[in-house]
Amino acid sequence: MNLNQNPTKEQLKALFSSCNDTIGHHVLWVAMNGDVALTPLPSEINPVGFDQTNPDLMLRYETFVQGNGYVGQKAAEDEKFVDRIFKSLQSEWSTVTEKSPQRYVDFF
Repeated sequence: MNLNQNPTKEQLKALFSSCNDTIGHHVLWVAMNGDVALTPLPSEINPVGFDQTNPDLMLRYETFVQGNGYVGQKAAEDEKFVDRIFKSLQSEWSTVTEKSPQRYVDFF
């Protein structure tokens, strides 16, 4: 899913459904080119370390804590949840420029 290429909620749902909530915490983030990723957070890296290991990160959402159902098939089927994230991604991305610093989005 890329925020510069007419993204759809279906793409976002596919991103969420491709993840497994039981394997660990996840980070929703957007790269400089607009690519949206939902990445498992390695156990040896804290959320701040994640930012440092991904220098092309422009936006990062609050970490989705393991076991809370924020990622996976069930999350992808929650229309209100997906709609909120989709609208937030579009809104936040519309304010980003090449010179913007990395930004943390407190979603919850």
